[in-house]
Amino acid sequence: MIFSKATIYGIKSIVYVAKQQNGKDYVSIREIAEKLEIPFHFLTKILQKLTHAGIIVSSKGVKG
Repeated sequence: MIFSKATIYGIKSIVYVAKQQNGKDYVSIREIAEKLEIPFHFLTKILQKLTHAGIIVSSKGVKG
């Protein structure tokens, strides 16, 4: 089965966030992008879709 890059990046991001939950209140998009080597703006769009689907929860950071 072949998955799109967006699907693969989405799954990797969800797994990364789940692993980072130990004692952390949040994980920034920038951190996920850097650690997983995913383009920041592309990841932002992917995570927006996951948020709208109710798969992850998002909140605005200090800079809005």
